[in-house]
Amino acid sequence: MDLLDRVLNILFYNPFEERFKRKRILSVSLSEEGYSILYTSRGPFGPGMRLSEEFPVSDGAVEPEDVASAVKTMIVDRGLKPQQVLLVLPDEWVLAVPLRLPAAVLENPSEVLAYEMDRFTPFTEEEVFYDYRLLRKTDGEVVLVLYLVKRERVVPFITAFEKEGLGLTSVTFQSAAVAPVVSSRVGKADLMIVKKMDGVARRTLVSNAVYLYGDECSIEEVSAAPIQAPEAVNPTTVVTLGNRLHLEGEVSAEEALAGTINTNGSYTTLTAEAASVVVADMPEKAVNLLSMAKRQAPRRSYWVSALLSVLILGVLSLLLIIPMIELKRQTEELSRIVEKMRPEVQATEALLNEKKALRERINRIRQYLPEYSKIDILREVTQLLPEDTWLTGLTISENRIRLEGYADSSTALIPLLEKSPHIKNVRFSSPTYKDARMNKEKFRIEGELQ
Repeated sequence: MDLLDRVLNILFYNPFEERFKRKRILSVSLSEEGYSILYTSRGPFGPGMRLSEEFPVSDGAVEPEDVASAVKTMIVDRGLKPQQVLLVLPDEWVLAVPLRLPAAVLENPSEVLAYEMDRFTPFTEEEVFYDYRLLRKTDGEVVLVLYLVKRERVVPFITAFEKEGLGLTSVTFQSAAVAPVVSSRVGKADLMIVKKMDGVARRTLVSNAVYLYGDECSIEEVSAAPIQAPEAVNPTTVVTLGNRLHLEGEVSAEEALAGTINTNGSYTTLTAEAASVVVADMPEKAVNLLSMAKRQAPRRSYWVSALLSVLILGVLSLLLIIPMIELKRQTEELSRIVEKMRPEVQATEALLNEKKALRERINRIRQYLPEYSKIDILREVTQLLPEDTWLTGLTISENRIRLEGYADSSTALIPLLEKSPHIKNVRFSSPTYKDARMNKEKFRIEGELQ
């Protein structure tokens, strides 16, 4: 189902439509002996119109063109308007494969089955039509039954029906159609369904309304030889389709299907009607071998859904318009507040601009001022000179410093003063001499401030 179908299903979903609308289903069941066409019209309170025709073949070959032509003729002659067209294949055409898989497969089973098809079966995904049913689920594991049929068997029927202007909505097989109906009527989890033929019986194993396995055997072997099923299933009830076999736990078709399916016709007619019942009343149990390949959207009655959609769109429109009206009102209120505060904002902006201009002027003035003061220079000189030195004079001009005083060794003062980051080119401005009275050297030193 593509994105458009999903959107349509959501927009036009009507919980009462499926329950009360009349379902018109045409099903065609095939066998080696011939085929049956059944048309049923089922309403909310049970089946209504029922028309059936049987078409035997003598050579054992059912031609797709003959089947499609017979279906088209029946529709035109009887004025039928089927909503769904089902094709029911013989069991011999379908392979059932039970699979034990991790429970995580249920998150996307179709993708897993398609990817692993060539590992589970002798075929690739491109060679088959397929579907599956869930048989059992346990902690961490599920058992699925994979049903598949080779495309080359089904495609000629699809093509023939399309040439007649008919589209197959579902392709299933006989046991998959009968199993859910019999299980729901008998009320048993595990069943053996036996179809009696000319000296031969075909027995089918059903578990939880899921077709599991089938084989052919003699009528005597039905009860004598246990069915070799791949799953541990032990049926205690046998449903016979046809003459009774007088087995223990046997239930006849008349008993099992009373009030649900007409058992007076051939087996192909019975399976055609069973397929219609499953699709109409138990769609969750229906097997559709086209489901993993293509899906045809069912015809819908749109008028109720369209009305609901209009109401929903109206409510959504109101939900969108009301917030927009409120947002517009809030925007207009904020605009009035902004206009009222505009003079104050402009005055504040003027003060900020004036403050910015003053800061720029101060920064320009600071570019011409030294990064130090005279007090800083005096403090630094005091810290650099040794304790045996004292000053008798200190002159600090704009870019020069002069020191006069006495020291034990005046030559040692030059390297000490040059340690200052603010004084450079330190030198004696006059010769030093020894003061006999002070017993110290008298010095005069000058330097440049930087």
